[in-house]
Amino acid sequence: MVLAGLALTVACIDVEGMDPADPARGPGELVGNGNPITDGNFPGGFNEPPAARDVPAPTEKPIVCDAACQSYCDSLNLTNPVNIGTCTSLWGVGLPSQPIDRRQACRKLYADMVGRFPTPAEVNDICNKQDWNETVKALMATDEFVLVHQRRWADLMLYNNRTVNVERIYDMDNLVRKVYQGYVPYDL
Repeated sequence: MVLAGLALTVACIDVEGMDPADPARGPGELVGNGNPITDGNFPGGFNEPPAARDVPAPTEKPIVCDAACQSYCDSLNLTNPVNIGTCTSLWGVGLPSQPIDRRQACRKLYADMVGRFPTPAEVNDICNKQDWNETVKALMATDEFVLVHQRRWADLMLYNNRTVNVERIYDMDNLVRKVYQGYVPYDL
């Protein structure tokens, strides 16, 4: 009888544990609780692609950016990091940019960013905007964008609730959400 009373007393003690309403508990809850760290407007985001350097296009692989190629790319004063990286393997070696097929680009953006192809309404409402930056920002603002990246990171980290506490799995998903919504920098 005393043992039963003791067991009942122990069972009634408020022990800190997982909250089913908010199961994420861990280091991820300590960061990214304020405002987004950027508005998403990066330097050079509106740069026009430059013309290719006036040299014969390479016909052999690997394509090597020599000193003249590097000098050409440096002279362009590009600020967009994507353009800087692209210059040494495209414009700097004499390869021009190819025109963008809006429908194909829209399908690729949707497949990569939200894990599915766009509906006809989404093609008209989102992808046919004049500015690709706004299209990308609209996709990044969706819950699907976050979910796709949470799944990708879960696959990379090999979540396993037999070896990892469920709270930590939820915490990591929450941290990935904060990163992809711009509340936590990648180089935390």
